[in-house]
Amino acid sequence: MSLSGAAVSCSTRRNVSTKGSPKPMASKVSEYHRGDMEISEQVSTYHAVMSASKWGSLAIGDAVLFLTLWFCTGAGFLGALITAVVVAVLGVFFLRGGGAH
Repeated sequence: MSLSGAAVSCSTRRNVSTKGSPKPMASKVSEYHRGDMEISEQVSTYHAVMSASKWGSLAIGDAVLFLTLWFCTGAGFLGALITAVVVAVLGVFFLRGGGAH
């Protein structure tokens, strides 16, 4: 069974005006000027998302380490806490850029 011209759907409808010539898909591109747009909000949003990802990953990883050491090994609460604090301090040091220099 094939689609006929009478059975028009969103995917088979043709872009034809009343005069029979195809409609243009978009207006002229001359209104866009590359590099003229203010992008400070996009830049700040990008940095906020990257920062949240970075610090969130450290927090989740540290929590998983703490809970794994506490409940799944013989380290106990104190051993898991000390290890998690050391990893958190090292993570903060390296994520702030202290280890890059």
